[in-house]
Amino acid sequence: MKPANPWDGHRVGAVMLGSFRLYLDGAPVTDWHGSRGQRIARYLLAHRRRPVPKERLIELIWPEVPPEVGRRNLHQAIYCLRSTLRAAQPDEHHVLLEGDCYRVNPDLDVWCDVDEFEADIEVGRRMTSVGRVVEAIASYRAAEQLYGGEYLEDTPYEEWAIGERDRLDARYAQAVLGMTVLHLDGGATDEAIACARTLLVSRPADETAHQLIIRAHLSNGRRVDALAQYRCCVGALAREFGLAPSEEITALCDQLLSSSATRLTGHGNGHLAAE
Repeated sequence: MKPANPWDGHRVGAVMLGSFRLYLDGAPVTDWHGSRGQRIARYLLAHRRRPVPKERLIELIWPEVPPEVGRRNLHQAIYCLRSTLRAAQPDEHHVLLEGDCYRVNPDLDVWCDVDEFEADIEVGRRMTSVGRVVEAIASYRAAEQLYGGEYLEDTPYEEWAIGERDRLDARYAQAVLGMTVLHLDGGATDEAIACARTLLVSRPADETAHQLIIRAHLSNGRRVDALAQYRCCVGALAREFGLAPSEEITALCDQLLSSSATRLTGHGNGHLAAE
């Protein structure tokens, strides 16, 4: 069982999935000495495995000022950042200067939710590949619980974070869908439906999630519910992307529902009719 606050026991805890939060010895940092220092903290933590050139930080925060002004601004912001962190941990050297670069001290004990999130997904994948279903589901569930929202969602316009935000969102979908498939293959249809619906909260037009819910309903003989889910999928795709469902999901419904009195037939406008 993981602790309620997994950063407890670590000198630094960085929460980057959802709104950014920083914890020092388990206590949240709330008194930032300047907003620029917090932006630098986010960037250095996200890239903490390698030094970051001063020019990159200046370009990130002060892209239009003269070079000398940018260097002075950066020096002041780093000073404020160090002051913020040393107020809670005066014995630590959190940010190091290496040549013409800054970096998070590599000897610092840092817990980061992104690292643990991705590690849980990798364990889930490995456990799935060797047929250890219980462990796989537990690992995927742990990853899902760590995903507190989109990566640095409180700074949506930081261009450097956009690609990572999309990548981690796709990884989140991978975890939830992996868990859904394991439940479905094991006959736990209600659990499979619950998992897939969790994903549809943030990705309402995810066809794979809709398809798995349809399969779960059909495996229980709930053809009316399967039809309702298909129609939900049609509506979500139309609203989100202006698209009709893929041939794969339409063929699934046609094939599996053809034996009942209710049969799905596709029409050019994306609507369905019952025969």
